[in-house]
Amino acid sequence: MNIKLKLLLYASVFGNFSSGLLGPIYALFVQNIGGNVMVASISFAIYTAVFALLTTFIGKLEDTKFNKEETVFIGYLILIIGNLLFLFVQRALHLYLVQILMGIGVAIVAPAWEALYSLALDKGKESSEWSYWNMGTGLAISIAAFLGGMIVSYFGFKLLFIIMAAFHLISAVIAARLLRNSKK
Repeated sequence: MNIKLKLLLYASVFGNFSSGLLGPIYALFVQNIGGNVMVASISFAIYTAVFALLTTFIGKLEDTKFNKEETVFIGYLILIIGNLLFLFVQRALHLYLVQILMGIGVAIVAPAWEALYSLALDKGKESSEWSYWNMGTGLAISIAAFLGGMIVSYFGFKLLFIIMAAFHLISAVIAARLLRNSKK
């Protein structure tokens, strides 16, 4: 596996680990801010709709106007900000706004990351190298789901959001290395 593919894989694994920390306990966070099942559903729908609606538009821009390594880096920075903004969420409207930002971040990262990963695949190893991504992200999310529950049980959601930001920061640092390597 070439170095570019490894860096992309690591960035994605750390990013997915970050998201996996909150995934299964998201509704509990919503309940903690006074929300209910509908607030959880609406906020997640907002996140996925923003991501889905912007992905194609941003992907086209990434193909024609922007450096893909730069947009992956910028997307991770937006996700760090979103993770930290969760610290200040006190009601549904705040949550909806943070989820819009998170959707924008993922819409920026995803198409560029997937394009870079596809372009970096070693000829004849495409299936196995995609399987490394599936395994890496799957295990990261699985471990994160367990650890997220433990962190919240013992320390609360605030620490969880800081840890999530830290893992997205690791992804951003890796993306910065990709960017530096692309400029050589």
